[in-house]
Amino acid sequence: MICNLLDPLPRLAGFRVEERLERTNWELLALAGLVLALASPVGAQTQTERSGYRARADSAPLDDIRGSGLLLPISEDKSGVTVPFGFDFPFFGTATTQAGVTSEGYLLFGSAVGNVPGTLPSTTAPNGVIAPLWADFDVRRNPAATIHVQTLGTFPRRRFVAQWSNLPLATDPSSLHTFQVVLHEGSGRFEFRYAAALPPGSVGFEDPTGTQGLDLRSLAAGGQSVEVVQGPPNMATLSPRSSTAGSGVELLVPLDLSGPLTGLRGLQGTLLVTAETAGAPPLLLRGFSSAALPTAFDQEP
Repeated sequence: MICNLLDPLPRLAGFRVEERLERTNWELLALAGLVLALASPVGAQTQTERSGYRARADSAPLDDIRGSGLLLPISEDKSGVTVPFGFDFPFFGTATTQAGVTSEGYLLFGSAVGNVPGTLPSTTAPNGVIAPLWADFDVRRNPAATIHVQTLGTFPRRRFVAQWSNLPLATDPSSLHTFQVVLHEGSGRFEFRYAAALPPGSVGFEDPTGTQGLDLRSLAAGGQSVEVVQGPPNMATLSPRSSTAGSGVELLVPLDLSGPLTGLRGLQGTLLVTAETAGAPPLLLRGFSSAALPTAFDQEP
């Protein structure tokens, strides 16, 4: 449930919460944090990197491009082809226009291909990696293994898709895997999408020095897609104090502010809400600054 906090942060002092459902108590448990580009749904897993990247588990399906994309001439182990995106993609503060698409299941920004999955992030080469699934693949073990790329959409919302299809594990050629990475123009946002559960390997990304990045294996567990967005470093956060609201009761939840607050506007936060009664329906939440609390809520049909 998303609470839009549209007033300047220094004026924010709390949420006003309304419940119209004839149910018993609800407990407000936690605020997952403020984000500029990504507000996570209730219950979603998220990870945050100190440079401002944020990742969450998502449900986007794999968008198969084998029928329309460009087939790359990659037929050797530990190999790759440099491919242009057709647009600027910011990656750790640098506008990139191309990347190496490797046979090992990852994109590479200016380093040599390595075929042994490594910890992400790590200063051990290769560095500058976006890895939807970096595993010990060997394309020579399956004639049906392919790697396609395609740039889709129109300016300014183009996206670059790299798709690995039917890649066999070197140690088990019968274990075939299909997955893709999607880079979005201008925003630095990217996604990992999978056709099935993942084998052992590395999932995540790192900067060209290998000192910043995120290990996203836990978010992609079971083949769930992952979305990564870019925001400013050292984000401000809000933390509510635990409270309980009875049915039909309005509750003011005090918020503790931390982090850089100057100039931040139009922020979003996520309240994780659980019912004390099993099977209770969702709680209706709306967020306001304390300086502009309404006297009544609009009635919904």
